[in-house]
Amino acid sequence: MDVNFENLNVDDFLTDVGQNVVSDPISERINRIANLEEMHKNLESVLKVSKKTFGISERLAMLAYVDMRRHPKDYFELSQQIAIDAEYAVGAIRRIIYDVDSERWGEYLLEASKALDISITQESNSMIKIIIPALVPKRKIKGAKFIAAPLFEAVKIFVSSDMYTIPRYDKCTICITHIYDKELSTEGRIRDYDNLELKEILDIINVFFLTDDSGIWCNNYQNTALGNEDATHILIMPQHQYSNWIIAQEKKGK
Repeated sequence: MDVNFENLNVDDFLTDVGQNVVSDPISERINRIANLEEMHKNLESVLKVSKKTFGISERLAMLAYVDMRRHPKDYFELSQQIAIDAEYAVGAIRRIIYDVDSERWGEYLLEASKALDISITQESNSMIKIIIPALVPKRKIKGAKFIAAPLFEAVKIFVSSDMYTIPRYDKCTICITHIYDKELSTEGRIRDYDNLELKEILDIINVFFLTDDSGIWCNNYQNTALGNEDATHILIMPQHQYSNWIIAQEKKGK
């Protein structure tokens, strides 16, 4: 059955399905009628996603004609709306995937972490580095959920692999570097640290790597740098190594 989701009317579609039910054997007819309500719910979900994706396409076309350097505020606000709509669409599709086959949810999240290009490596006998190729969202946007689920699955796979040989950290330091694309304007893009949504990411680190994330056991430090693309680098290390690490970073100019 070919369906044009852009112009689809859910009730008309289900009426067509209901008419087809009449010609089915009684057992199949009962099963299909029982599924109509669920089908209606699924179609509503798909239609909402479809409308969001059409809106994303339209805004992307508009964004191509906005001069970022001359109108940074307009560029940011339009980009932000595109990102919010995209996250809504991904979240809705994730719920559909989970409803269809919850047992394969972990498989999907692992593939999502690969698509997002999340990297987790053991840098030495005592350091773990996590690279997320995106900036951590502001708290009001609540976009960390988009990153958190795939990150959780990627870390879970990492700690169960032969690549990970570090026991849980007793007292540690977590260094978070927010890297901004140096080719883009920094006006309005460099955020205050206290406005960033880091809790879910830090909670994942705590679950797999730490003894505890309270202030007694764990120190958190943040810094900002310019690089080839937007990214968030997270380095976990024993507390006693932090001073040597920060001196080395200063010598390298971050």
